[in-house]
Amino acid sequence: MYLGTQIKPRDDSDYRVWAQLGVTHVCGDPPGNPHDWSSDDLKRQREHVERFWSSLDVMQLPLASRPIEESLSSHVLLGRDLERQRELDSICLLIGRICVAGIPAAKDNLNMIGIPYTARDRRRGSRNAAFRWQNVDVAAAPSVAGVVSTCWCRTMFRRSTGATHPVRHLPTAMGIFGDCWRHGQLEQAIAASLRFPARHAMLLGRIPFGSEAMAHPPRKIAFILAATDHGTLIVNRFDYRMVSATEGYGVGFFLLESSSYEPREGSVAMQLLGLRRQHFGDGVVAVDCGANIGVHSVDWAKGMTGWGRVVAIEAQERIFYALAGNITINNCFNARAIHAAVGAQEGSLQIPVPNYRAPASFGSLELRLSGANEFIGQDIDYSEQNLATVRMMTIDSLNLPRLDLIKIDVEGMEIEALEGAKATLQRFLPIIVVERLKVPTDALTAVLASYGYEWFALGLNFLAVHPSDPARQHINVAPPNEAAQGG
Repeated sequence: MYLGTQIKPRDDSDYRVWAQLGVTHVCGDPPGNPHDWSSDDLKRQREHVERFWSSLDVMQLPLASRPIEESLSSHVLLGRDLERQRELDSICLLIGRICVAGIPAAKDNLNMIGIPYTARDRRRGSRNAAFRWQNVDVAAAPSVAGVVSTCWCRTMFRRSTGATHPVRHLPTAMGIFGDCWRHGQLEQAIAASLRFPARHAMLLGRIPFGSEAMAHPPRKIAFILAATDHGTLIVNRFDYRMVSATEGYGVGFFLLESSSYEPREGSVAMQLLGLRRQHFGDGVVAVDCGANIGVHSVDWAKGMTGWGRVVAIEAQERIFYALAGNITINNCFNARAIHAAVGAQEGSLQIPVPNYRAPASFGSLELRLSGANEFIGQDIDYSEQNLATVRMMTIDSLNLPRLDLIKIDVEGMEIEALEGAKATLQRFLPIIVVERLKVPTDALTAVLASYGYEWFALGLNFLAVHPSDPARQHINVAPPNEAAQGG
């Protein structure tokens, strides 16, 4: 539970008592005039509070609910232009210093903007006067603040925070507004007192301090930002399956353990794309089927800046979000992400949804139930009520004007993906990199042969090149029959 107080301590003994009661989020001011507080003063105050196992969560701006003659920023209300501007400038600078000191919020008491005191009874022990709506002369002349046509507090907040200072501003309706708030007449009271239209009145309310202000249940963090050899990437830290105490696999596993994923395959693909550019010119197109979080897609897109583009396709919704985010965060304006499964025909597919907050090699997830599904690190529920519907698309449906390289890593659906790409493959004869791990080798090579391709082993993949491709002469690999036997 998040417990806090905005009551200022009398001395350090209050901090100790509050901490014993579990009230560890507090408000406390350094000594001296707030207009004179430096960033160092505020840091020292924050560090002093932290000695009592508490955090300094909010600072009171010099805009408190006190009589004008006692206010530290009286000219804000009195409306004297030069002095008023000086005080507002000082408050703006103070908000910036609060931010620099690492204090997350600043507050003012909005009942000081001109509402007259109409009674002197002390509300719940408060030393401040009380406001009574029934005692207000709504026809009276404007108050000492004069006629106000804009909201100075909003203006000050925009000037002092915004993109420059991320400190939160907590306007509070306390003290003299008690009865007015209970009767729902606060806005009318402000408008009547300051003589400006109600539509311009500040919308005030009790902004809760503590758990009510920012109440979120505990959430396990799965996706994180990682600085990898491929760039800054959104990675699921649970994307791994351990096969021993020190060995495991998964895109996230390799990225977080070694900062890279399949660097050899990525380098080979970039060289092949460069060869296609050399022989066919700019406008190179690569398609990444089963793109996962986009390691290869991002690499290719960055490498082909100015002369090529990437289409990245991913079926798992949560993984797709990371893919799209990684394309964006790496400024790959020549890459496009598509949320879909790749198959032999257009339609839809019911796929399982793993627990992304528990360890598993998510890129190894098979979209269909079979008698030999791989255990990826957690049990996968293929029951109908737990399946999600995703678009099924073919490569042919993309109607690409050109295709130079296609990578297919779709966990057992590789042959279907090749069948759905038949017209595109026959038209453009692109280089194919297809995973051979979960499909029968004979069936896969038969499809490649039917399209007239030669194939060679490349790690867990086949690299397939059409004999008519001028890039073939640059590829120094084992003869096709040896590669096939080795695979």
